[in-house]
Amino acid sequence: MNGLRVVAVALLCCLSLVAGVPVAADGAQASTATEHGESNVVSADNTTGYLAVSDGDPDRTATTDSQLDVAAAVAGRTASIRVRSTEIALQKAVRNAENETERRAAVRRAADRISARIDRLERRERNAVGRYADGDSTDTQFVRTLAVIDTEARKTDGAVAELHRQNSRLDTPVLTQQEIASFRARLLPLYGPVRQQLAEATETGEGNRVYIETEDADIALATVDDPEFDDPQYVREAHVRDARGPAAPSDFDAEDVERRFGELYPWASENQDGGIQIGRYGGRPHVFTTAGVWPLDVGHTHAATTPGLVLFFDGSTEDVFREFQFNDPSLVPTTTVENETAGGDLRLVVETTRAGGPLGVAVVDNETDERVDATVDVNGEPVGSTDGERLWTVGPHGDVTVNATHDGRTISVETRLD
Repeated sequence: MNGLRVVAVALLCCLSLVAGVPVAADGAQASTATEHGESNVVSADNTTGYLAVSDGDPDRTATTDSQLDVAAAVAGRTASIRVRSTEIALQKAVRNAENETERRAAVRRAADRISARIDRLERRERNAVGRYADGDSTDTQFVRTLAVIDTEARKTDGAVAELHRQNSRLDTPVLTQQEIASFRARLLPLYGPVRQQLAEATETGEGNRVYIETEDADIALATVDDPEFDDPQYVREAHVRDARGPAAPSDFDAEDVERRFGELYPWASENQDGGIQIGRYGGRPHVFTTAGVWPLDVGHTHAATTPGLVLFFDGSTEDVFREFQFNDPSLVPTTTVENETAGGDLRLVVETTRAGGPLGVAVVDNETDERVDATVDVNGEPVGSTDGERLWTVGPHGDVTVNATHDGRTISVETRLD
């Protein structure tokens, strides 16, 4: 079992059948229009909405394996050491300082180094997404870059926490809360639960298939954690850059956040389970709101974990610019597509949602009505075994062919996910 116990769930898909028998269809997608104008949040019937990075016709999509990557693992460790050296240098400088002026100077130097590091990470990530969307880098190159950036961004966020501690110990802090908050807010788009799995896989070689979708400089990633276990979890993360405004306080408050949450995610708002938290995310310092970022996390009845939905609202645009979803794929509404062997003794059952959403595969013995073990490939790429149960993976974009092989016989279903 890998470190991510997450699952985000799929929203409903526009699905057209090419071959196979559709058993049930569920809802259509629509972007959420509010008094603030069109939002990038897409609504779905009978499950939570999601932050979309395109209008259904993205610049580029792919489904690829997270995998062992020695070069990326070494780069990530090297970046971690560099960040840690900044923390150690700050602690040493403060400890050896002879007066308040020297301590203030040490904190300011560390802040300048951290700011420069975040500048580099932001440029590298934006360039990587843009190059990938334009077709100028491969899936492997892109995933490697995201993995290394994730590792360094997480470590840098820890360095910001140390910077905050040292700054708060000064008689007169040299950094404002807004500066600290701005550092944390700028790092938010650079790390995420799917990226973390990519980073972990570079060292362990144990990863799952990842769906990638890019549009201009925006990106969505999705995966299924532990797809062959009894409790698979689907996780999705998305970032829409234009929904983020200036890093400054605004009149937006907790009451406004909860109201906007209800407007943009009505199903999740009405089907809460486990409570709602506004204004805090991760460890201390809890200063995001000073930079105009309002985190919200909430549990709901399709979630695999608590929280099942983590949102980051911008106080000036009043829209969501960053989103994490963690859902149970078995609880999400799906469209079922089936096909049988020529003799009718075996049946392939494929549960679909949408491109980038969870896709479930099972093979059933029609005589006993029990599931049997089968190896599965999607569009020619092996994804695992059903192990006599249902295998969950992420659905690719466009035409999809699912093949399942049991006892030397292969059954296929063809469909389309948009």
